[in-house]
Amino acid sequence: ASAPPGAGSADNKNSRYPYCIVWTPIPILSWVLPFIGHMGICTSSGIIRDFAGSYFVSDACRCGQKQPAFEPPTNV
Repeated sequence: ASAPPGAGSADNKNSRYPYCIVWTPIPILSWVLPFIGHMGICTSSGIIRDFAGSYFVSDACRCGQKQPAFEPPTNV
């Protein structure tokens, strides 16, 4: 099977992960409860979108950021 159009490989340097779900720790809270964190969904071009508040979906590129609301995604 071939990859969908626009699909690329992960780019850790620029925090681009096409067609992925990413997880990032929340400072202090994740230290105490390691299974608690913040999730984001990536577009086909690898841009991370996450829920940053009530009825607001953050797009890291539009805000000039390379990461979601808390920290960069964790690589496993």
